[in-house]
Amino acid sequence: MKLIQLKLTAFRQYKHKVFDFTDGITTIVGPNGSGKSTIIEALGFALFGSIAIRGTVKDAICLSGGSLQVDLTFALDSEYTISRTVTKASLSGEVQAEGTTEVNKAVKELLGMDYSQFCNSFMTNQKALKFLDITPDKRRSTVMSILGLDRILQGYKRAYKDVSEQTALLKGMGNVAESSTELKHQIKVKTEELEVLKSNFQNLQEQYTAYLNYQKNYQRIQQLQSDIIQAKRADEILAIDGWKDASERERIYLRALDDKEIDTITRDEAFSEELFFDEKGRFLHDRFGNYMLSNCNIVRIDGLVNIYTKDHLYSNNPDEFERKMVDRIAQLKDTQRKEVYKYIALQCKKTGEFASPKYVGLKSEILDLETKQAFPYSPEWIINNRIDFDYKEDAYDLTMDRTLDKVCCFDSEVRALFEEMLGYTLYRKNSMQVCFI
Repeated sequence: MKLIQLKLTAFRQYKHKVFDFTDGITTIVGPNGSGKSTIIEALGFALFGSIAIRGTVKDAICLSGGSLQVDLTFALDSEYTISRTVTKASLSGEVQAEGTTEVNKAVKELLGMDYSQFCNSFMTNQKALKFLDITPDKRRSTVMSILGLDRILQGYKRAYKDVSEQTALLKGMGNVAESSTELKHQIKVKTEELEVLKSNFQNLQEQYTAYLNYQKNYQRIQQLQSDIIQAKRADEILAIDGWKDASERERIYLRALDDKEIDTITRDEAFSEELFFDEKGRFLHDRFGNYMLSNCNIVRIDGLVNIYTKDHLYSNNPDEFERKMVDRIAQLKDTQRKEVYKYIALQCKKTGEFASPKYVGLKSEILDLETKQAFPYSPEWIINNRIDFDYKEDAYDLTMDRTLDKVCCFDSEVRALFEEMLGYTLYRKNSMQVCFI
């Protein structure tokens, strides 16, 4: 069964809401009380009726009023839409069933399972993993019932018993059995039935194996979700406690790489995401941090790590570091990016100083204010101030220059301080044009 659309009207906190399920895996996330369980409850109500409701159906009606209705569209060989209200239900494209009892019966026949089996196999959540808590024998019995293995197995045993009895009878009859056309026909029929049952049983065994693999992957996902929650809590604790001293940070985060690890990442080596995950898929933050230090123009300026950005400026904003990381490995999680950033902050040994104030960054080049020569941006020039204009040699305006002198009382030091307070913008707007002084 593939879900296509769920439409809720006056259902608990949803006055009117439509959920579209596109291809892939749909994950429902949010804080407690945001309505995650309500969506699952609405799916159960659409498929199996009031048995899926927590409390009574009246409890599920939106407090703001209105007529409760749930419409679920899904595909199972064909496309179906189930519509339920407080008093009635229907199953359509062409009307397949009307009325609560008939719709419940039709859905059970269509899905091949009741509400209890459906919950145990498709609607398990973190608070109700009852299926995983039952004994292995009961879990095996439930899965066999869901997949129909018990009925096939019983048929297989009956056919095998019949064939065995007929074979024993024929052996005991000797030549008489060979002359019995009816018995030969029965043996042929039973043998053909047995082969069909064997084939069906093998197919269902493959489905059962696939289901066990799914269950194993599901448990792995649950463990990863738990790890994520613990990691987020650890980050929150770190944010509250503040940074430890440098020596303790090094003890916690710094781990020396062996020669083999270092040799796998070089400046001239083609980038490959696989280099930064071990054979079990665990992220190697220190290896990726060394790659960033070698290839992303990272320097320590005034004690803070800075990175060369796409705007040709150096920035110590952690977001710029994380943006570079995502450019290379898009699926990195927030905790993994922060772990790499902390490693870089500890390992960065390269230092630099900001260029002289006489060098001003313009929109597309760097200008030497003394020589009036412009040259292109490059990581070798550590510029932290920039003007979003291009240099115009003929933009000088004498009137504006004199006006600024008057404003500064013809005091060169006041004039210099005035321009410094403006951040070396060097641009002045007047009624005639944009000037460059």
